Amino acid sequence: MRDFLRDRRELPQGQSYARILIQKNIKHKNNSILTDHKESEDEELTLDEKNSYASYLASIIYDYQLKLKYANEESVVINKNTRHSDIINNKTSDTFLSFISSSFSNYQNISVVFILFLFSCMAGNPLYAQEYSSGHKSVSYIPKEKELNYIKSLSDVDLLARYPLFNYLVDSTLIKPIKIGDIIPDELMQLPLWVVGQKTLSDTIRLADYPRDKLLVIDFWANWCSPCVASMEKWESYVDTLGGQIQLLGVNIDFDYKAFPFIRKRGWKSLSVIGLNAFVLNRYFFDRPVVSRMAWIKDGRLIAITGTKGYDLDLVRKVVSGHEVSIPNNYQWTYITNED
Repeated sequence: MRDFLRDRRELPQGQSYARILIQKNIKHKNNSILTDHKESEDEELTLDEKNSYASYLASIIYDYQLKLKYANEESVVINKNTRHSDIINNKTSDTFLSFISSSFSNYQNISVVFILFLFSCMAGNPLYAQEYSSGHKSVSYIPKEKELNYIKSLSDVDLLARYPLFNYLVDSTLIKPIKIGDIIPDELMQLPLWVVGQKTLSDTIRLADYPRDKLLVIDFWANWCSPCVASMEKWESYVDTLGGQIQLLGVNIDFDYKAFPFIRKRGWKSLSVIGLNAFVLNRYFFDRPVVSRMAWIKDGRLIAITGTKGYDLDLVRKVVSGHEVSIPNNYQWTYITNED
């Protein structure tokens, strides 16, 4: 198995791994980004979409390999409210992973990747059972020249100087899950959020900055997720129509550098959260990293979690007017259980 911790988490780009993943209907319960995005047979993926899909699939293996190495590496635990981060230094190699890599170096499709991953999980590696240090973490890596050139082509702004490349790991033991109907805890209301916007290269806000009596919609998105992009476009139009009655805050669940140029290209007026606390914010509402979902907050309470469909401007008008309406909640990946 390739060592994604050492070599970055991207999969080789020689094939359309995203298309293989969809055609094989592979479903997983690991910490990869989850979305409702469905690709049609004729839909052409852009290079950026292919790279992003492959990146998050590789994260499944990456997270596992990172966990193996915690016992032998020097790591720095960062505070959960910190926007920037320290680097976790990788100093050792894993002989088990090296053996897998040398034995199966020419895998040709995603199915083999998962087989190797499952095999490595069952191999009884003693490091896997060891505890690792707590705290939300940011893991830095150096991109390859091809990706550097691609990133430079996205904007006239030096993106990597402003938005360094990190993988974010959320320690779920530090998260108090929020369910529909719960009051948003003060720790989340006061959490510093690093944001970017069409005319905002960098700023810091808090959820507490938004008026409590207005509807605040937190939209979790990534630029490779077409339903996410359509949802952000829809909510942008709702804000334009309803004025100050609703507030929109995007949350980018992807590499930080992607948010600013994409927002500027789309002309979105709302801000979007990036950085470690984007992933921390996401985990308060979901049991794993998720996009294509919206958290509706009003009067300091989580009133709904929806997908990208099932509601329209008329329903939103009724919500902001205080009418009793049935909002089409989507409970998948939330903390709602069958007993609730």
